[in-house]
Amino acid sequence: MAKHVAKYSGAELKPDILRRPRKTVPLKQFNRSERFAILENAFEINPDKMQDIRERNLVLIDDVITPGVTLSAAAKTLQQAGAGDISVLVLARVTENA
Repeated sequence: MAKHVAKYSGAELKPDILRRPRKTVPLKQFNRSERFAILENAFEINPDKMQDIRERNLVLIDDVITPGVTLSAAAKTLQQAGAGDISVLVLARVTENA
């Protein structure tokens, strides 16, 4: 999905800025606060891409957002690395009553 967004918007695609140095458990069975705890420090910045972050406006793209904890953790990591504005683009949202 991100490839198509980049292609048709003219934006640069940088899929390797963030990385997940450790595996995390599937989050389905956990509540929101437990999910935040599990994803604490789950992402890190690829050191070779630090120059692609500082003061740059970025868009995080994901296919589905459930409570948004993963995207929030990713955005927090980017903010701490000095990113400018961070927007999120998702294809679908899962609600509690769905």
